[in-house]
Amino acid sequence: MFRSARLACITLVALPLLAFAQSDDTIVPPVTCVKPAVPAIGASLTKAASEKLNAESTAYAACGDSYLKARRAATAKYQAIANAHVDASNKFATEFNAFAASLDALSKAQAAKAAKGKQ
Repeated sequence: MFRSARLACITLVALPLLAFAQSDDTIVPPVTCVKPAVPAIGASLTKAASEKLNAESTAYAACGDSYLKARRAATAKYQAIANAHVDASNKFATEFNAFAASLDALSKAQAAKAAKGKQ
């Protein structure tokens, strides 16, 4: 019973998060970094071609780093929100379990009292 209550709470919290996750600000943008062409192994590069490849590789790495930092920032924002919802759900589940245990103790006490009265 207690596990099903916890599952129900988590499910009720997760459904709005799924709807929230579909809003425009959560659409993951595609990578727009331009990957440089890598010359065939064994190909000889001129100084100009080597410098061009180095510049393109540096730009690609910087673009990729920027993209990854932006994805991590977006993830952190929504992870903090999700953690708050999970914490609230867990708090309620703990409170509900304590309540259910109190009801169970009351029920057992009343049953014992009724049984004692019938004797």
